[in-house]
Amino acid sequence: MSGGRRPACPHETIRRMYELHYAQHVSYQRIALVLNAEGVPLPLGGARWCKSSVVRVMYSNYGKAIGRDLGLYV
Repeated sequence: MSGGRRPACPHETIRRMYELHYAQHVSYQRIALVLNAEGVPLPLGGARWCKSSVVRVMYSNYGKAIGRDLGLYV
């Protein structure tokens, strides 16, 4: 990874987001509700997941790379 920065969101969480959205057709809002219900912490310590935080994580450079590795994002 360039710049030596560690990703703020765990690989497993991002992988799950992609699988929920692309493989199971779950909306971004519903993904946020699932993550909140399961107590998954936000990358930078926010209070709750929301649609925009899910989208921001999934489409960050790191998130897109995971999606491409999974074959779920082109």
